[in-house]
Amino acid sequence: MKLLSLLPLVVLLLVAGCESKLEQDNFRRIETDMSEAEVFAILGEPDETSSLQFGDLSGTSAVWKDDNTRITIQFVNDAVKFKQYTRSEADRIIE
Repeated sequence: MKLLSLLPLVVLLLVAGCESKLEQDNFRRIETDMSEAEVFAILGEPDETSSLQFGDLSGTSAVWKDDNTRITIQFVNDAVKFKQYTRSEADRIIE
């Protein structure tokens, strides 16, 4: 019986631990010229990345996604230059 009474607490802890970092509040915390490390500290490791380098210029595109949300950030020389948040077509934010 004691085990059954702990079930709601266990479920609550599991749900709280599964909270996505892909929320608009976290997206808004990302500012132009932030480093990749600063962004990764907010959003975690990206699901996809692609990079290129041309002389002293480097660029990386990083994408975080889940079932409903996609965040795309473009870095130039390790600094945020473009970011996009898409939850649905109606909620698209481009900066």
